[in-house]
Amino acid sequence: MTTPVRSDPVHGFSWRDVVAGLSVALVLIPQSVAYAELAGMPSHHGLYAAALPPIAAAFFASSPYLQAGPVALTALLTLGALLPLAQAGSAEYVGLAALLALVVGVVRMLVGALKAGWLSYLMSRPMLSGFTSAAAILIVSSQLPGALGSPA
Repeated sequence: MTTPVRSDPVHGFSWRDVVAGLSVALVLIPQSVAYAELAGMPSHHGLYAAALPPIAAAFFASSPYLQAGPVALTALLTLGALLPLAQAGSAEYVGLAALLALVVGVVRMLVGALKAGWLSYLMSRPMLSGFTSAAAILIVSSQLPGALGSPA
């Protein structure tokens, strides 16, 4: 078993790290609010999604290149899964989204524990490309009414 502790030396305080952190925050804050709205969640939940995963990843991730946080595709899939069950933005919807996140986390941990990640290689490149392209079209089309100032 590998340890999640980073083995590279710590070089102390650097203003470049501060500037990098601020620039990431300036991009991540509006992006995470938009992803929360895309998922049908209240906007402030996007800030939680931007702040909490990187903190957890700092302790448990073994890669310094890992980017933990909200993703547009996950937001879109959350909306698609929960919209038939509850009204977007309601307390019930938020609870179902939290439950969905826990279930997905448990499934991912099981896949990792069972070393079943090789199953993802069974998905063909054209299928993944089509799925990603369709998701991009859905994301852009769902944001157009707000960007153009018209009602949805």
